[in-house]
Amino acid sequence: MSGRHETDLVPSPGGWDAPAGARPGWNWAPPFHGMQPAPERMPWWVRIWYRLPLVDRYAHEWMWFHGGFLVLPADHPFQGRNAPDEYEALTGISKAEYERRCVESARAAFAPDDNRPITDAVVALEGDGDGTELVVRFRIAGHPGRTFGDRIPLWPSPHPDDYEGAPEWAEILPSLLRAAIEDPAHLAGEADANGVTWI
Repeated sequence: MSGRHETDLVPSPGGWDAPAGARPGWNWAPPFHGMQPAPERMPWWVRIWYRLPLVDRYAHEWMWFHGGFLVLPADHPFQGRNAPDEYEALTGISKAEYERRCVESARAAFAPDDNRPITDAVVALEGDGDGTELVVRFRIAGHPGRTFGDRIPLWPSPHPDDYEGAPEWAEILPSLLRAAIEDPAHLAGEADANGVTWI
């Protein structure tokens, strides 16, 4: 959870309702911004319970309902998503300008780096209207002859005051992809007709 949100955090459940069958705090968290454990807010016996194998899942759920996590409230503006016209009304940034800046930020972030396993990255926009995606095709050191790709929908966009809602969020794409390719399962798919394996 980004530091810029911390002043807006409230104790769980914060107006959130978990889906039926989920264990909030254990196998479910609020979408987009998740939750931050706050065991220091809990009685001593819960802090012990929280660390015990097998029963920890029940402690997490109990903590969720008793303010043991910090969350952005369900009605916080950062929880919303904005269509292009809504984003422009909030920021004055048109759809075309937002998309152009996303591409520029991503291309700059993928500049050659000898220490990076991702090479030959090509960043482009594909699709149109609200279906526009930021698409990255790239190679990975140690996987000769293979091309990989990822697609990131640009719309609806997070709130513009949230870091992920500024076009410059695209500068973190190399870090996100580096994390994704550490899981061999993401690289095991079949290539499409154009020879791209989508992760």
